[in-house]
Amino acid sequence: MQIRTILFILLMLCETSKAFTQEKIHVQLDRNTYAIGETIWFNAQIVRLNSTIGGTLLQVELLKADSVVIRSQAPIVLSIANGQLVVPQKLESGWYQLRAFTEIGDASLFSTFIYIIGNKKSNLTNTGPLNDTTLLSFFPESNKLVAGLESTVAFKATTSWGEPRALQGVIKDQTGREVCNFQSWHDGMGTFSLTPEKNKQYTAVFTVNGKTITQNLPAISSTGTILSVINHPEGFFFEIKSTEKSQYQQGTILVGYLQGAEVFKSSLSFNRDYVQGVLKTKNLQSGILEIQLQNSIGEILSKRNVFVNNEEYRVNTQLITDTLSTASKSKNSWRLQLLDTIQGNISISITDADRDFFVSRPPSVISQLLLTAELADQVYNPDWYFNTSKDSAEIGLDLLFLTTPKRARSYVIGVNSSTQQGAKGFINVKGQAFLRDSKQPLANSQLITVLSAKGLRNQLFLTPTDKDGKFIIDSLLFLGPARFYFGEQRTKKLPRYIDVRLAEKSIPTLQLKKTNSAFTYSNQPSYLSEPLQSLQNDLLEQIQNAEGRMLEEVTLKVKKKTPLEQLEEEYTSGPFNTNAFVERVIDFINTNEPIVYPTIFDYIRSRIPGLVVVDPDYSSRPPDPSQPGFDPRNDPTKYRIFYRQMPSVSSMGNPPMAVFLNEIDTDTDILLTIPTSDIAYIKIFSSFVAAAGSAPGGAIAIYTKKSYHQTDTVGSAVTYTGYSENNPFQSPNYLADPTLFQKPDNRITLEWQPTLLLNNVNPSIPIRFFNNDRTKRFRLIVQGITANGKLIYKEEIIQ
Repeated sequence: MQIRTILFILLMLCETSKAFTQEKIHVQLDRNTYAIGETIWFNAQIVRLNSTIGGTLLQVELLKADSVVIRSQAPIVLSIANGQLVVPQKLESGWYQLRAFTEIGDASLFSTFIYIIGNKKSNLTNTGPLNDTTLLSFFPESNKLVAGLESTVAFKATTSWGEPRALQGVIKDQTGREVCNFQSWHDGMGTFSLTPEKNKQYTAVFTVNGKTITQNLPAISSTGTILSVINHPEGFFFEIKSTEKSQYQQGTILVGYLQGAEVFKSSLSFNRDYVQGVLKTKNLQSGILEIQLQNSIGEILSKRNVFVNNEEYRVNTQLITDTLSTASKSKNSWRLQLLDTIQGNISISITDADRDFFVSRPPSVISQLLLTAELADQVYNPDWYFNTSKDSAEIGLDLLFLTTPKRARSYVIGVNSSTQQGAKGFINVKGQAFLRDSKQPLANSQLITVLSAKGLRNQLFLTPTDKDGKFIIDSLLFLGPARFYFGEQRTKKLPRYIDVRLAEKSIPTLQLKKTNSAFTYSNQPSYLSEPLQSLQNDLLEQIQNAEGRMLEEVTLKVKKKTPLEQLEEEYTSGPFNTNAFVERVIDFINTNEPIVYPTIFDYIRSRIPGLVVVDPDYSSRPPDPSQPGFDPRNDPTKYRIFYRQMPSVSSMGNPPMAVFLNEIDTDTDILLTIPTSDIAYIKIFSSFVAAAGSAPGGAIAIYTKKSYHQTDTVGSAVTYTGYSENNPFQSPNYLADPTLFQKPDNRITLEWQPTLLLNNVNPSIPIRFFNNDRTKRFRLIVQGITANGKLIYKEEIIQ
């Protein structure tokens, strides 16, 4: 009788021995079927485990036949990124891949498939296999069959299109003797036990549509080591068997990795042929546990993947429907109750359950982050493993890991700073300044920079250049194209004509390495069927009517704005967009008057009655902040502007005007760097409530020209394209605008809230939206993640 060594190993978390790029991405879409012209709304959650290294830029792409159709780039802020893709009108019907990744590239990749309803049927549509071929693959535990050692052999059966196929058959040796039976248990997967004999060949015999098929099993090794693992009430029971005793003379260790971290390491004593033990995993976080048998120098002798499912990751959620109505254009008022202390974020999608048909279900946040993100192949219906019974899930997950390899770990060697946008998703703009029409750099100088972008208040920066004229502006965040105006700042001297060249004209496009990509287009599940053509036609017509592509002739009568009103609308905002206390307005755009004054001080002192410009007195001292009545604007060493008053020699003095450049409170010295020819508009206020102390001396607001008003200037204007524009989801409010009742409403996505930040105990999230003209059943999908790693997922049909 053989003596077996029994080991009981209590797993304890320990420090990670190596650095891995443990970054995972989950992307929630509002649905997975769209028509041309529609918007694909997405929200991405990025999880980084055991590593501070991760992406700052999320790139989402829609592909067909390995060609990018459209892409979007979004900043990652607080581990979240959201945006949208507008489906181009030119697309044909068919399946398209949607993938998302960061600068880490292949180490963090999300992939799913969505269906696009186009103007005509795609030639690439799969209508079904030409012949009913069954593909059968065998996966011995520990990846080999060893003569004389009993092994578990897993198998997977699929159609020629990759669809799981139920199968049964027998295993025979070369003499035709039946050794055992096999039968698939779930999605074409199953197992059987086999103790192979040396120098024998085994075959599987099965029948498909009356045709008998014979297929060889993998070859048998004369010697080797097998690591077997089965489920146990405390975690997992393992057994190690080997015919290579010499392998263990220098010591053998059993090591476990979970989420890239080493969670246990134990030395084994091989006094006999067998070692058994129990891995107690009840205190571990859920996830894929990779068990490795290593020799003394770290070489892997055998390995096995299992799934630790302690279900500590779930957050209990309840939906309370205070007002539920399926009437046309009616209001619904619901509440989502989360029963836990929540610090994290969620996204909410509400769609027409009869129109957002899921031919292929995308993974949920649970199945993606805990399962599919770490596997090398696509998983058929991954959420089944988390929604079925505990016993079925354990068997199914074990089959899945026996037949599906884990993705190779990506070791962190270094991050290329040229691809990094900056900390927390901010944009870094780099460039070089030269004296105009020369190669001479603007060395060791100071640039004043004006940034203008859509939805962004004009911003001013003082940017130094180095000996080569190079500069960097970091920590920027803007969407779409932005205009930068650069001018030289020189004390007591006029600025020189300069040119600025940016290192990049836009955020660089990320590229995946096709050879390393886990989910390339060639891995598309080809069994994906197409929705019924009648349903496609109906859906496309509904969407076209809802979008109102064919409009009746409409006659509009509007009052045409004056050039000055248009200028006011283009340049001013907030408290500056008013006529209250405005004494004077100067329009530099709509004028034929030549601008011959070098600085704005020279212009206003001669053209505006009652306005006095006092030159700086460099022999004086700046005001003392500790003195009563201190006013930083009343500094005799700087230019000061007084309106309808004379400067006083008293200790208090008359208050000077508040100066704003592009609506930012500005030091008057900065105005020296702005040529008068670069100014578009000036407004003078007798008082201004938005200024400190309400500006008792008045205020002057100066606006520089935007790119489309620019001509030849002293400075240099360049354009840089930031992150993709992100427009908020628009939902009609029928109570606020009753005229909307007269228009058709065939929306499929009724509500989309991509980023809801939570920080509360048992938070209650209100959900309010209006129904369309048709929906009788609502599909609610809520997905999110908390700061401590718990996952929020709820899908429900409400009717």
